[in-house]
Formats: sequence, structure tokens, C-alpha cells
Amino acid sequence: MALKIHGVLTALITPFSNGKVDEDALRALTRRQLDAGVHGLVPLGSTGEAATLDFEERAVVIRLVLEETAGRVPVIVGAGTNNTKTTIDLVHQAKELGADAAMVVVPYYNKPTPAGMLAHFRTVSTAVNLPLLAYNVPSRTAIDAGAGVLSQLREIPNYIGLKEASGKLEQAMDIRRETPADWSLLSGEDALLLAFLAIGGQGLISTSANIAPKAFVAVYDHWRAGRLEEARDGMLALMPLIHAMFGCTNPIPAKAAAAALGLCKNELRLPLLPMEGEDFDRLAAFITEFSPA
Repeated sequence: MALKIHGVLTALITPFSNGKVDEDALRALTRRQLDAGVHGLVPLGSTGEAATLDFEERAVVIRLVLEETAGRVPVIVGAGTNNTKTTIDLVHQAKELGADAAMVVVPYYNKPTPAGMLAHFRTVSTAVNLPLLAYNVPSRTAIDAGAGVLSQLREIPNYIGLKEASGKLEQAMDIRRETPADWSLLSGEDALLLAFLAIGGQGLISTSANIAPKAFVAVYDHWRAGRLEEARDGMLALMPLIHAMFGCTNPIPAKAAAAALGLCKNELRLPLLPMEGEDFDRLAAFITEFSPA
């Protein structure tokens, strides 16, 4: 697969209004990201509350993001589930609607063996000819696929890289050592952007970039240009925002922050509840004053 993923990609929130996908807000959010210079968009991931959207709603989100993006940056659609057949159906949907790639998470809840994980990833690849990005996120799946499994994905057709969100830098280094340098290794932890770049990774899929996309892009651009002190200072300036975005379950703070900026309503789908009261007021005050260097 020729597609190469690099830079800052935003894991888009899915805005809702009165229980439905807020199409106008989603279009505006997408345009804001593109104007900020992000290198790709990832709708329907964990941040996009994909687990609570039905097939038709997913199609709405994918179509709108693709229309607004118009080929300017890659769109990688979250399509992973704990059911291999359902995952294949969602990857098919992404391909049919024109997505550049799909993201396939390590199956959650079932807790498959390493052999089962690889069989899942291989079966999805065999079923649909579309670039695929694997996603390891133990905090969501209750199982860490580990470097031994994840590095083997390089041998499975269609897998162009990995979003690694274990938070274990040593594991990321082990994966990097065992995979080709141009196989996209992306951080799934916002705070580890610079660390991943330093070990030969290609970038970040970010929740916090929903709020401050320009600042994350600037860190990446500084790094690529060899302005290491500027990259470091920019990353340090982003840390208060990152802490705020993960003070409770993602995307509760991201939705609250976006609402505070007037980007969408502070509305989520059950079983998630929106941030309210003093917690919302504190976050809103922080977001309106936040100004990264």
C-alpha cells in the first residue's frame, strides 16, 4: 500500500444535537482542523464515540468528513470491534464511502490469545483490500497486544502502521526496532508525540488536537525542521491541556472544552454523561485562557 501516514492526525469528536449527529458542527469542526494544517483526520475512533453510533450514523459521519476534506489529507475511519465479521463490514463501509484507510483496534472484551489477535487482523486484511492501521489501546480493550504481536503486523498485507496507545515507550521502541522505518508508528498518547518522533515514529493521533490543532502541528513542524528547542517548548506548553483532556474518560473533557469554545454542544451518548457544574466551569475557564507557546 502506497499510503504513508505521518504528522498530527486528529481523532475527531462526533458532535451531537438532540440525540442526533450534528452535521453542521461536524463540518465546521472538520474545516477548523484543515485550516490548522493537520496531516490527517480519524473519525469514529474512541474519541468519536463510535461504539454508540449505528451503521447509518457512521455513514453520515464518514460522508461529511470526506466531503469537507476533499482529498486534502488522509481520512482514516475507525472500524474496529470485538467481532471480526462486524469489523469486516465496517471496513467495507469505509472503503465503499471513499475513506483512505480504516483503523482496526485490538479486539476488546473477548481477550483473545496472541494467535487469535493475529488471526483477527489477518482475516480483516484478507476480506477487504484497503490500507489498515492497527490500534493497541489496553486502557479500552483490557489487553495489551504486546510488541511481539504488533510487530508481526508488518508482515500482514494492507497494514501500513500502528496507533500505539499503551503508554509504554519501551514497547514502542521494541516495535520500532522490529518494523521498517517507513511503517507508520503513531503515538496514541498525546503527551508522547515528541518521544515517538525521537525513536523514529511518524507522529500522533490526538484527542487534544480537537481543541488546539495548530499548537500540535507546530510541535511536529518544529521537529521536522530541526528546531528542537522550539519543539520541546511547544510540547511542554501543551501539557496542561493534555492533562485537562484526560482528567476523566475521553471524550468527556474534549466535548466540554469544544462546547466552551462554541464548537459544538456538550452532548454525549449514554453510558457517558457530559461534564457539568463546577467541573465544567473550571475546564471552560481554563480553555478560554489557554494559550500554548
